[in-house]
Amino acid sequence: MSDCGFAHVVMSEEYEKQIAKAGLNLFNTRPQSGVRLKTQVKEDRSKSRRNVRVPLAGLNLFNTRPQSGVRLKTQVKEDRSKSRHRFPPVRHETSEWSSTEDPNKGGWTKVQTQVSTEEGKEIKKNLTMDVKRQSIGGRDRLSELPECVLLHILNYMDTIYAVRTCVLSKRWKDLWKLLTTLSFLHPYFIIKVDNFSKFVSHVLSSRDSSISVLNMCFSGINQTDAELMNRAITYAASHNVQQLTIQMPFDFTDKPHCFNPLIFSCPSLTFLKLHKSHSGPPLELPKSLQLPALETLSLSNIIFTARDNACAGPEPFSTCSLLNTLILTRCFLQNGAKVLFISNSKLSSLNLQDCFQHKVVLSTPNLSSLTISPRLGFHHQPLFSSCNLSCLEEGTIHVNKNTSCSVLTNWLQVFSNVKILTLSYLTLKMMLSVISDHATMIRFQPPRFVKLESLKVTMNEISYQQLNRVVQYLLQNSSLTVAVKIIPSLTI
Repeated sequence: MSDCGFAHVVMSEEYEKQIAKAGLNLFNTRPQSGVRLKTQVKEDRSKSRRNVRVPLAGLNLFNTRPQSGVRLKTQVKEDRSKSRHRFPPVRHETSEWSSTEDPNKGGWTKVQTQVSTEEGKEIKKNLTMDVKRQSIGGRDRLSELPECVLLHILNYMDTIYAVRTCVLSKRWKDLWKLLTTLSFLHPYFIIKVDNFSKFVSHVLSSRDSSISVLNMCFSGINQTDAELMNRAITYAASHNVQQLTIQMPFDFTDKPHCFNPLIFSCPSLTFLKLHKSHSGPPLELPKSLQLPALETLSLSNIIFTARDNACAGPEPFSTCSLLNTLILTRCFLQNGAKVLFISNSKLSSLNLQDCFQHKVVLSTPNLSSLTISPRLGFHHQPLFSSCNLSCLEEGTIHVNKNTSCSVLTNWLQVFSNVKILTLSYLTLKMMLSVISDHATMIRFQPPRFVKLESLKVTMNEISYQQLNRVVQYLLQNSSLTVAVKIIPSLTI
């Protein structure tokens, strides 16, 4: 290179031809005829655009190949064609998301795998399935449990939810048909009564009839459910039901004989809870209950049918040879009957609530727990016992404003052999009224407690001084040391 800064260029004839073809002159900065500068191209863009774009594409005057990183469109196509033959797509790289192998590291990790085209599709499918399984906490361990365990779980659920499990998988599709506990509760269908009837009919018709119904709970809605209820009771009785709960919020004014009495002669029944709504007339029971296996019986708003001799009164429980617990709430006698006989040699627990519109006579020598709780505004009648209730362990008395002093004194006589006696606040208050009048106190003397060990009371507004007076009144005929315990409330 000379001092003036010009470069002495030596070119071959081939390069000279290429430069001349491009329309450039090394010894003249102006382009040859037919070649325009960039500013001239802007004035008339319709002419000679190909010649102007040559230097913009990165051509070097001394090398026909473009500069590094710049390729013509035709060269890109050629290179792609060559690369296909030079590097066949035997394997390719894929990216998938999978869970981390390290249990101490949570979350997800992006891993790179190199697979063939066919293998890639299969692996991608497997990885997708793995992600789905891992996204719900691993494999379905619940469905892997034995059938007996799954049925045990379903039997603790309401039937409507147990049936809905059929959509979980094929394993669960028909599992609910093997349930031994059926619960038909109307609150789930309170908006549409027809849905309740359809659901009960569907379960009874689709269930495996070879499986016994050990427990059934039926809660109706209104009179339209009477036939459906009878169907459910008949189904339960024919499938060896052991525990049956019937809630009847509807009345039977228009259909007094619509209740199926089949349930009162079911040989397999061990537990029966029959509650009739107080809004309508009571449900009439047969003269005797033919339930040889019955152990627990709870009746509400029931009318007992008198025997042939109406004055003698009904005796419905003598045929229940295994009856252990009896709960009677708001029970009545048929017209003409005056006494309700409760006779059972096995009975150990008796709870009488609002059952004293008539006289009650007990013949229960093995009774260990007795609760008296009249809540409604009836004029209460005395309670008698043909035996001394020598096995009585616990007793509870709760009175209301309609209980007279004579009736209360009569009830206390029945508890003379009790060991633990519980008295409500109203009972203590009535005793205070007896104590306040000397003549009344002399007239209504408490019994002589023989085995009393503990006295439980609810005080509320009663002072300790008043409580002491009541205790002295109760024990005036007994030579016992009794522990007095104050309880916050009385649960009946």
